Amino acid sequence: MILFVPLFNREPEACASGIVVDAHASGLRLNNEVLTLTNNNLPPRCVLRQLFRASYCRKERMTTEITLPMMRESLYAAVVADALDSLGLRNQSPRVELRPYTSESLLVGRCKTTLWGDMYHEDPKPYELELKAVDSCQPDDVMICAAHGSLHSALWGELLSTASRNTGCIGAIVDGAARDVVKMREMGFPLFARGTSVYDSQNRQRVVDVDVPVEIAGVRFCAGDLVFADIDGVVVVPQEVEQEAIQKAWDKVHAENVTRDAIRDGMLAADAYEKYGVL
Repeated sequence: MILFVPLFNREPEACASGIVVDAHASGLRLNNEVLTLTNNNLPPRCVLRQLFRASYCRKERMTTEITLPMMRESLYAAVVADALDSLGLRNQSPRVELRPYTSESLLVGRCKTTLWGDMYHEDPKPYELELKAVDSCQPDDVMICAAHGSLHSALWGELLSTASRNTGCIGAIVDGAARDVVKMREMGFPLFARGTSVYDSQNRQRVVDVDVPVEIAGVRFCAGDLVFADIDGVVVVPQEVEQEAIQKAWDKVHAENVTRDAIRDGMLAADAYEKYGVL
């Protein structure tokens, strides 16, 4: 049996060609590629929905690496969290407010982790490890300052932003307080933080370790992990699932575009979800 399923995605060439489906013993052949269904007893509407999703995902699936600039152009924190959910990783975004103080644009980069502690005595070597962390940044690093949400002092400010940018750092996520917000806003340095403070960190807080696994509100961040931050929240992608998670996020973004166009053209939301399986 041969089915011809037209595509509805605003592209004339796609609408003209559609999807050719050939039902045979081994499964379904989608435009000369075999699509294996997990359940051969699905009703027709569910089969078509799987075909639509497979078609859109294959159409948009990248045959080359999805680079950081491409992620910054097309992805966002929530869709990455959805992709991680689908892989069973359902606790990859801290459930605390990390406000975007200097910009609401998307921040995407690699974690440069620092672990902080409060102190109540004179530090014999002030700033030692935090300067080491700043000076060892690489291009596209995002400084992760894990301070257990402490607002004991401002552990990040304009000077650290300037110094870290010189070595490649592109932003900071601070589980604590920062200061010099206006200056950082003027220099266009992305900052996400729990709060602000006028107090300098000297003899109040210090870095106790660098490039080690840290946690923010029970979510683990490891050096080199991919991190996304925008006005919706912060999401960390473990390196061991990065490729699969980013591909899933990429596929969903482009499938959502099809659903969005259908709803804009008047299709009911329930009908769009029934048809495309993406919402």
